[in-house]
Amino acid sequence: MNWIAEILYNIIMFKSGNNKAVRFLRLSVKKKYLCLEALFWLFLSRFIIVIFPLKYYNRLLLGKDITSLKDVFFKVQDPVVDDIARAVKVCNEHVPWQNRCLAAAVSAKIMLALRGHNSVLYVGINKKNDTFLASHSWLRCGEKFVIGGKGKDYVLVSKFR
Repeated sequence: MNWIAEILYNIIMFKSGNNKAVRFLRLSVKKKYLCLEALFWLFLSRFIIVIFPLKYYNRLLLGKDITSLKDVFFKVQDPVVDDIARAVKVCNEHVPWQNRCLAAAVSAKIMLALRGHNSVLYVGINKKNDTFLASHSWLRCGEKFVIGGKGKDYVLVSKFR
């Protein structure tokens, strides 16, 4: 009798739309493609970050170090920037592996670059207490902070274009 209740529960959950797979299938084709692309780049960036030392992927994934240059702000009106940010954030929360902000920022940076948008990836540090040093990365495209917030509690270490 317990298995009947489980089957009924699964049918109700499937029809009500609480199932993540159902919600994904209800997305438009464009948003499905963005989610799948975000999953691919999240996996690849995380794999490279875990396997290889920073000196090997620094220029490839992060881009040119422009820490010494002044920031230039420009207005971005393209809604694809918001779509990419949303896709990377949602997919980053639902991947079966543990991603940090660097993998999400790199993934969004690659996706924006493939669509012709310039972005700047920031890396900062924050001393939480005497023994713990936290790092954070965030991505900005024009005036819009795409991934990772504004990094207001962190001291800027480097930025990459």
